[in-house]
Amino acid sequence: MEGQDRMLAMRAARHCDVVAADPTDFDALYSWALVLQEQAERAEAARADVVRRVDLLVEACTKYAAAHRLRPGAPAPLYNWGIALGDCARASTNTARARVLWLEACSRYRAAVECDTALTQSTQALNNWGLALQQLAMLSLQDEKIERLLAAVGRFREAI
Repeated sequence: MEGQDRMLAMRAARHCDVVAADPTDFDALYSWALVLQEQAERAEAARADVVRRVDLLVEACTKYAAAHRLRPGAPAPLYNWGIALGDCARASTNTARARVLWLEACSRYRAAVECDTALTQSTQALNNWGLALQQLAMLSLQDEKIERLLAAVGRFREAI
């Protein structure tokens, strides 16, 4: 295990211990999810087993969901949850499953924009929402494809 991977594993273990002691610790849950997502990115870069990568992403999604339940008005868990769902969709070889994951990612991005009253992540969330809609369009029938591509353009325009 490389040094960076060891460090991430240690950080994940530390966050796990904190959450075990206090399951209502938003910061520990959110940070744990970020670490899991980074581990998944490193696994992809190392061309590791896709099952391992998806398992890490699914676990990150679970932590983002828990963090969101603790602090429903925080846009960051929703935004990053959307990214993790998109990464799961990209890794999926099942078109129907990928479609569901892209729809879920769009839902998280929309929720992030809606609760981002400080406008700290709206631009990124709108952009990623547009990208997710583009990916969804590629998996859609012609009628839906055009509708989703137009919606993507709308999100991109809102972002700028």
